[in-house]
Amino acid sequence: MNIPEYYKDVSIRLTEVLDASGLGEDLRWWRINTWLQIEELDQIFLQIISNSRCKLCYFGSQAEASTTYGLFSDIDKLVVERSNTALADLQFWEFNHRIRNTFLMVNDDNTSPGYVKLQLVQRDAPILVNNYQDETIRTDSKSRSVPGNTKNFIPLLFGGQYRHGPASSIHYFGGTGDIVMALQAHCWPGQASQWLSSRVRRYNWPSRQMINAI
Repeated sequence: MNIPEYYKDVSIRLTEVLDASGLGEDLRWWRINTWLQIEELDQIFLQIISNSRCKLCYFGSQAEASTTYGLFSDIDKLVVERSNTALADLQFWEFNHRIRNTFLMVNDDNTSPGYVKLQLVQRDAPILVNNYQDETIRTDSKSRSVPGNTKNFIPLLFGGQYRHGPASSIHYFGGTGDIVMALQAHCWPGQASQWLSSRVRRYNWPSRQMINAI
């Protein structure tokens, strides 16, 4: 394949533009490592202010350094509450004294595509719980014990937060951040696996290697 001579000049110019806009390789490496360090510091801070066993990570365009300066992109944070866990099947249940609540992923006719419902499992046996409720657990129309309002089940961890759909938002680092609370799961839900394998992968993302690793 013959490459036109002007491609070299275009490549050099494009590299200069990317460097100036914050997307050069050196600056991207610096920005990614900065967010990794912020993540470690935030993890320590979270351990200090919260008694829960949480694990957090930053993701999205800011943490991946795939956005340019001046766009003021949101800072996305995922907080995994590890005192609660979710199972795709009761066969994966095992007793763990560090787990406060275990939930089974369930589907019915009223479950929206891409979503699952969570039903409480007994702490000492792989048995589903019905007709039980407290300040965080409610009973649905089928008498299943399920997590109640997210506001009560997963509290706001930081001051200055406000609700934003399934997430909460906060103003920090001179911008706006979305904080998504999550539960750790034993495995990927079946719906997620189907979506990952059947979706149109524009620009070959995620790569086949990444999908196989998942």
